[in-house]
Amino acid sequence: MLPLVIVTALFAGVAALREVAGWRLARAIDAQHPRRADGVVVGAESFDVEPAPGSRHRGAVLAIHGFGDTPQTVRYLAEALAARGWFVRAPLLPGHGRTIAEFAKTGSAEWLAAVRAEYVAMRGEHEHTVVIGVSMGGALATILAAESPELPALVLIAPYLAMPRWLAMIAVSAPVLGIGVRYMVGGGVRSITDPVEAERNLAYGAATPRLVAELRRVVGLAHAAEPKVRAPVFFIQSHHDNRIAPEAAEGAFARLGSAEKELVWVDKGTHIITVDVGRDIVIGHVADWLDKR
Repeated sequence: MLPLVIVTALFAGVAALREVAGWRLARAIDAQHPRRADGVVVGAESFDVEPAPGSRHRGAVLAIHGFGDTPQTVRYLAEALAARGWFVRAPLLPGHGRTIAEFAKTGSAEWLAAVRAEYVAMRGEHEHTVVIGVSMGGALATILAAESPELPALVLIAPYLAMPRWLAMIAVSAPVLGIGVRYMVGGGVRSITDPVEAERNLAYGAATPRLVAELRRVVGLAHAAEPKVRAPVFFIQSHHDNRIAPEAAEGAFARLGSAEKELVWVDKGTHIITVDVGRDIVIGHVADWLDKR
């Protein structure tokens, strides 16, 4: 009986420490940004940008943000596209831009359902709707494109179409790892190197092991969807991306089934290149390519 008692006590102790550490981290993350009455972080909400007055209306854009992030990361791009005559819709994905506990309750099914619903709604209102995805938003956009043969154009900005092996191991181990670890904090090179933009970014900066597994599911679905994509694709990536290795990006680009596709590399910024150093170059490339569509 004694060994059983000791094991039980140790397990209880680990669980208690997990709860305390998780509660403290969640409280610290949630305290960083003020919230609206509906619980959404101020600045993280969904938004629409109408075409600039006097501009020639070109169509509509559905812009999808990444894992743990918010529509804030596509704001500069949306405003630039609107100035050229595009209507832009940037929805906040379920669980995102709220408390980290709410984020932890969601997953791939909810994120995909939200993106599909947004696209259907926009197609009902606009003759032409193109899709842009950043990071995990690029993976969601790829899945959507494979399901939508009518899609006129797809823009993938540092799309998360491959997961590093070490992170995939965490995803696979999530059921066990989650027993001792509630939240994991990101480390290494920052995904935004511009100090001003890094400071104002509203991303959680943490996730649960289960959420990493959900991200892996999105990547897996996107990997299977890539050969089925038929829309023209513009794919833009930084050589210094801290999340996606150059060879992984090139492999993802090669798997896309589109007859018309273009890969452009930039030498500034890391992963969230829509707001990082060199963002004007990225935005200019995207806007110019879309204008040709």
